[in-house]
Parts: sequence; structure tokens; C-alpha cells
Amino acid sequence: MVGTGHALLFGLMLAAARTAAGNCGRPPNLKNGSLKDAFISVSTFPPNTRVGYTCYPGYHFKEGSSSFITCRADSTWSTLQATCLPKSCGNPGDIQDGYYEADDVTFGYKATFYCNRGYKIIGRPYRLCAADGWDGKVPTCEGVKCPDPPMISHGVTPVPSHGEFWAYGMVAKFSCKADFSLIGARTLVCTETGRWDKKNPTCKIVRCNRPATPENGRTLSGLGSVFKFGDTIIYACNPGYVLVGESTVYCTENNKFQPLPPLCLNGTPVTPTTVTTLSAASLAGRNVGQQYGLLIILVFKNSQPALWIPDAPFPLFHGRNVSEKPLPVSVTDCTKISGEDVQGRMEKMNFQ
Repeated sequence: MVGTGHALLFGLMLAAARTAAGNCGRPPNLKNGSLKDAFISVSTFPPNTRVGYTCYPGYHFKEGSSSFITCRADSTWSTLQATCLPKSCGNPGDIQDGYYEADDVTFGYKATFYCNRGYKIIGRPYRLCAADGWDGKVPTCEGVKCPDPPMISHGVTPVPSHGEFWAYGMVAKFSCKADFSLIGARTLVCTETGRWDKKNPTCKIVRCNRPATPENGRTLSGLGSVFKFGDTIIYACNPGYVLVGESTVYCTENNKFQPLPPLCLNGTPVTPTTVTTLSAASLAGRNVGQQYGLLIILVFKNSQPALWIPDAPFPLFHGRNVSEKPLPVSVTDCTKISGEDVQGRMEKMNFQ
């Protein structure tokens, strides 16, 4: 029994002596690579043993580097000089009427494809650089098309000037028949989204009757009695009167002229040099011909014009008196004017 123990101890000491004499342990690890299969399961290597490495799929050895190391007599490995670099997949493919963007074209990166304006992409818009090259296929770019504009009653629906479809950037022009007026946009443009840029117009008979010419005013243009959509009338005041409102009114699709015809008020406009904030109460009974401001609100009660002076700057005219009597309409906000016989509007006036 004692002899057997001595024999085991002697064997362990002999194995240790042999290891000390030059055997090497496990080789160093390689980034993005590993030992070749023949060496993976080996734990010790005799002196002068030469082992090799391989790179993982998608990687390759750097040019000039060695993929082998050797176990030296002092039980150490020679320096590992191998480097595994990601493989390049090269150009991911050209796309007509488009382009691609990629941070890199090596293993693990992605190339994303885009179409030029007016085109839409067909297929998967990217490719991945895999171990054996780019995966998938290069997508294609197809020209954007807009649907045919719908037929409009009493109008002429346009057709494409070239080709059989409406492409990006093409313009559809509408018109109406006979006495019908075009309401809405006369031209629509096919956008890059495949939709028209505006709503479809309509054709409608519009007839606006001539409004009354402002008292102390005259008509410069638009002398007919019945007007079509978009027709205008331009007014001017007689000498000595000041025009308040818009000089031009338009026949709208509601068969009415907008805005309301202007007023011609007696007085001479003044050029403001100062802006004074006054209240109606402080102006009662005073001649305010020399006070100036920026806004005037004309209030109509029973079709008769009256001047409302707000607690804010406003324009007045030479010789106009503010009555001591209550104003015909009392309001605090012009948006609150209401009632069957009351209509109002705010006019912004710029005096020269």
C-alpha cells in the first residue's frame, strides 16, 4: 500500500517536470476569430507545436498578419499577430431615379435606398451586408401617379397632355361650360405624395345684382347691372368726401358682393402725428377734429351709419362732432354685435 502511494506521487512529479520542460497551456483568444477546430479541445501543447486560427464568418485576416502561433521551449506562446477585419460587401447596387446611403459597406452595416422626388420606392428599402455579401435585392423607384380628376358637372375635365396618366408635377386645368362659373382652383398640381394639391373645383351659375352706389360716391369700373363670379366694382368718393372701407368689391359664389360697398364720409383725412387714447365719455360734446388714431368701427342700425368710438386709438376727421346723446349702438366688442337690425364691421384705415 505504501509502495503504491509512492508510485503515484512519483508519477505526478514526473508529469510536472515534463510540463515545466516546455509544454504550453491554452493559446490566447483572437477577437472576431477562434482556434481551428483541431485545437479547440486540446488543453496542453508540447514545445514547437504550431496552432492556427480562423476568423468568424463575415471577417477576414488583415493583409500581412499571421494566423499561426508556436509553443516555445519556455512554455510560452509566440506573439499573436493575427487581426480579423470585417469583410467589405462593396457597392450595394445602383438604383435608377434614386440613391442609397450607408455609414459603411462592411459586414454588419446597412445600406438604405431612397427615391428622387416624384418617385416612390418599390420593394424593401434596405440591404444588409452579410457574411456572403449583400442580402436581398436592390429596390426600384416608380414614378408617382395621381388619380384622374373626377368629372365636374357643367365643366370640362382635363386629360393628361402627354401619356396615359397624371405624373408628378403635371398640371390639370379646369373650365366650365356656357354661363357657368368656376368655383375653386382653376389648376391642380400632382404632388409627390400622389395626391392633388387642392380640392376639385365646381361649376355654378353665379349672378350678383349691382349694389347701391355709395352716397356721395361714384363707380369707376363695373358698370353693368348683373355680374358673374369674380367680377368687380371699383368705387371712389366725390371731392370733399373720404372713402371708408374697401374701394373694390367682388361678386362671390353666394351671389352677393363682398365686402360691403364703402362709405363716403364728409371730411378731410388728416395725417396723424400723435396717437391719443380717448374714451367715448371724455369726447362727448367736444370737437375732436384734431385727435388722431388708428381704428374706427362703423356700426349700422336700421341701415343708418353711426360712429362708435372705442376705448382705443381711432381715426377721426376734421369738423366731426361727437354728440352728447348716447350713441345709437353701445357695444364693448365688435364681435358681439348682433340683432336682426344691427350689422357692423371693423375697418382698419391707413392715412397718408
